[in-house]
Amino acid sequence: MRNVEIYLANGFDPEIIPLQVCHFGNIMVFIALVFKSKTAGAIAWSLNMLAAYSSCVFADSLANYDNPLMNIRAEAYIWGHILIVVGAAYAVLLRIVRLDFKSFMYGIGVLLCLLIPAIILNPFFRARGNGINYFYIYDSKGAPFEFLWNDSFTHSYGEWFKINYVYTFSLMAIFLVLIFGIYYSQKFLYKKGDLYNTENVFVSIRRAILVGASK
Repeated sequence: MRNVEIYLANGFDPEIIPLQVCHFGNIMVFIALVFKSKTAGAIAWSLNMLAAYSSCVFADSLANYDNPLMNIRAEAYIWGHILIVVGAAYAVLLRIVRLDFKSFMYGIGVLLCLLIPAIILNPFFRARGNGINYFYIYDSKGAPFEFLWNDSFTHSYGEWFKINYVYTFSLMAIFLVLIFGIYYSQKFLYKKGDLYNTENVFVSIRRAILVGASK
């Protein structure tokens, strides 16, 4: 609905392209839940869920709307971010998607393939008056890494291409640290069963409660 509203109001708009972290996250959650994709689940769990949770807590973008409850874009912002947090957690914690190291590596590959066009499209649309910032990789606006942007230099090539190498590669490194950190953290949610099958600890707790109640 959000993209339809934007298209009807503005025609083609860079906001429609799903390269925003949380717009992309909604797609990953959908693929993970419907198709039980490990790669989509890994991306949603390790990157999008934390970003969406931060957006839900701070919700700075809602300050741009006079009445968020009566605005389609504001409603899409609220429910879209909630969907990512709930959907990613639901997929992993209830074992709909079982994550492994390979799926995280595939997820990193997908993200790198998306970051390359984002690095190119951000300055392209910015030069045409649009304030787009796919993956927050054009500048620090909307991301808590202002010091990286302010303490480094932005290089210009040609009429429109700009890139801040320190900020760009630092952000990519932060993405990688975040993904690997969450990968190893989520391993604590699982334990090995008697048959060496991976079992979610929440399922184990539920089973223990049911067994205890039946005695």
